[in-house]
Amino acid sequence: MAKIAYSPPEPNQIELSLFGPGYGECILVHLGCQEWLIVDSCVDQRSKQQPVLRYLKAIDVDPLSAVKLILATHWHDDHVRGMSQLVAECVSAEFSCSLALQREEFLRLVGKVGRQEAIRTRGLAEFYMVVERLKVRALGKPEVPPIKWSDANKRLLYRPGSGECPEVVVTSLSPSDSSISLALQQFRDLLPKNYERRKSVVACGPNHSAVVLLVQVADHAILLGADLEETEHPGTGWTVIVDSPERPQVLSSVFKVPHHGSVNADQPRVWSDMLVENPVAVLTPFRRGTKLPSEEDKARICGHTREAYSTASTKPLKQARGDRVADKIIKDTVKSIREIEGQVGHIRLRRFVGEKDSGKWDVELVEPAQDLCRS
Repeated sequence: MAKIAYSPPEPNQIELSLFGPGYGECILVHLGCQEWLIVDSCVDQRSKQQPVLRYLKAIDVDPLSAVKLILATHWHDDHVRGMSQLVAECVSAEFSCSLALQREEFLRLVGKVGRQEAIRTRGLAEFYMVVERLKVRALGKPEVPPIKWSDANKRLLYRPGSGECPEVVVTSLSPSDSSISLALQQFRDLLPKNYERRKSVVACGPNHSAVVLLVQVADHAILLGADLEETEHPGTGWTVIVDSPERPQVLSSVFKVPHHGSVNADQPRVWSDMLVENPVAVLTPFRRGTKLPSEEDKARICGHTREAYSTASTKPLKQARGDRVADKIIKDTVKSIREIEGQVGHIRLRRFVGEKDSGKWDVELVEPAQDLCRS
């Protein structure tokens, strides 16, 4: 793994960059010929900047014209924080999100809660700002496309191959019809009742609205697992995707592991039926509340592949310590204090298509990213 070079990929070169765990995570995919896809959003808690925009500018790529699609896999805060800024700056990009978010139940939740700054529900507030940004962009411009709603086996983007530019197909593999129905019930349960005052609206699991993406560039495929979980409900989770005869029947050589490597998102048949042998697996750790991935999760993932990488250490953040007086004040007020996330890690994978294909992905890591199986 060589030190990362800040130069743009070649026209016939695929790139996947994963940033995190700032506040959230973000995936950037070069589709060839300087056309890019952004999935979810991440904010560096120290600089308050968007790592993906900082990186694009560092490699001399103009996000205003180069980004063709922005997709929010779901509305949770750790996946959409800062997304309204992406929509504002990447004005040539279409926007896509789960079909479940089109329905009245979610739109009512956004309208009633998302605009209320007093309610600490940043995911809903961010989605509200995204919708407002899209409205502004469309003013007086009838050619501005509407939101692309993602559900099972829907083609979101297609580009035919031409010269050095490879063919591109981006397909959403979820949510299923059953998942959408269950997501709508969750939205109804979250909606504040008349005269009810809430300080926050907490998302409940499992995540039925998550969008899994399959990105195909020429003969190569990338599976982006979002936070989709396995559930006991028929017709939902990973099982319905694996069993679907309608999904593109290709094997992916790169897998963005779902839900930070948690066991509740693991379906062994994904590894056997949807991925090549020994794929490159990437993830961002989650270190608030339940720490993911656990040591057991790491062992399970590394049992499936020898090439697994994390954007940062999977060890919990250290709790800050001061003198006894300060510790007592903390205990009596905020209970505890810990370090904010440090430097945002970056995993970059690149691979040529066609005659220049070396047969493997080149893996480059920017600290604190690390080899998951050797850490």
